[in-house]
Amino acid sequence: MTAPVDLIIYGMGEVQTLELLKYARRNIPLGKVKDIKGTAYKTTLQSASSSVRSAVLEHDKTKFNLISSHARVSTDKKSYMAAFLAASKEQRLGVIQKQDNEHFVVVNPPSELPSSKLLDRVSELGYERTFHHKYAKGVPAIEEVKFSVVAHRGCFGRCSFCALNYHQGNSIVARSKESILREIEHLTTLSGFKGYIHDIGGPSANFHSNQCSNSSKENMACAKKCVGFSKCKNLNASHREYLDILRAARKVKGVKKVFVRSGVRFDFCNADSNKEFINELAAYHVSGQLKVAPEHVSDTVLSIMNKPPHKEYLKFKEAFNAATKNAKLEQYLVPYYMSSHPGCTLKDAIKLTEYLMSINYCPEQVQDFYPTPASLSTAMYYTELDENLKPIYVAKDIEEKAMQRALMQYRLAKNKHLVTKALKLAKREDLLPKIKFFK
Repeated sequence: MTAPVDLIIYGMGEVQTLELLKYARRNIPLGKVKDIKGTAYKTTLQSASSSVRSAVLEHDKTKFNLISSHARVSTDKKSYMAAFLAASKEQRLGVIQKQDNEHFVVVNPPSELPSSKLLDRVSELGYERTFHHKYAKGVPAIEEVKFSVVAHRGCFGRCSFCALNYHQGNSIVARSKESILREIEHLTTLSGFKGYIHDIGGPSANFHSNQCSNSSKENMACAKKCVGFSKCKNLNASHREYLDILRAARKVKGVKKVFVRSGVRFDFCNADSNKEFINELAAYHVSGQLKVAPEHVSDTVLSIMNKPPHKEYLKFKEAFNAATKNAKLEQYLVPYYMSSHPGCTLKDAIKLTEYLMSINYCPEQVQDFYPTPASLSTAMYYTELDENLKPIYVAKDIEEKAMQRALMQYRLAKNKHLVTKALKLAKREDLLPKIKFFK
């Protein structure tokens, strides 16, 4: 609230920037621009618009949600969670919060999504496609993205621990096939290109098309969860458009292989009755290993994460293995798991360990939950409340977090002490003789 700025843009920003330019051409000062979606600003009631005053004085919820004051959410965790839910679930409305006796912060509703035409235009600007010159020693990570293509924007997964819905929106905006193919053709002319497109995707690669069979504008802003622990009845799980792009990309002159590496939502694959995508994914677009993120095996934890039930992962695993076998290839799924997410107890962590032991798998990479801005999981971590404002277990003790993490890499000698202590605390010493610790 004390930041010396006239206007804040949130989200990806292209649409708001174009709107701001219209005001600039009319010589209207930035401090007087209050009505652009996807922006936020500070105001007083005296200088506020009529809709803001109505929301504050008359509790009119036509355009804005009035959430608890900054002072209240700073001291009352239940009010904090209620304010977070009000701001995040009903995104057709803006948000107003009282900051002190005089000032309010007004967050306008999210910006309209860019058109596919605008996304094409932005994506095909003359980017250098390399690291900034100030990094004299280079940036190794550039090799993974230099020959990758962003095919769409947005994510309707709404994982609790992710804030993508704030940044890019819950609905998909896809680039045109022609634009994507032009970029691929350009990649083939660049120095260092060896015939491999590292990725054609987005936040989730196969979330490429409009996810909803009810395609009205109003529905695109609805608060329902499309996928996750359960699926919406209006879900459109067709991969036809994305598959058409992958097929065309494989035929571009100079392209040897097109990989899909930006993550595949396996529950969305499962929901598609046409199995062409998973068959072609396995046959043409995997580089030996396909990374997926089931995150856990406890359905209690998965429901809090808004991730699909464990049975959905097992179903996809079976289908992927069958498709791989049919393609006469040797390929593997690499699952990612997370420890210490809100709602995950030591008992849940051991359940994950038992599953990993049953498939003889000790992950090389694991992730321990840490709070990050603007996610529901972070709000749960801080408040120790769930979406229904009910108490939820949160592992905050450093040693317990270390134990949950160690249980995922249960064979590593360095984790022996923590794994042993965790199993004894949970009275599961029966598992110890079954673990052969690496030296």
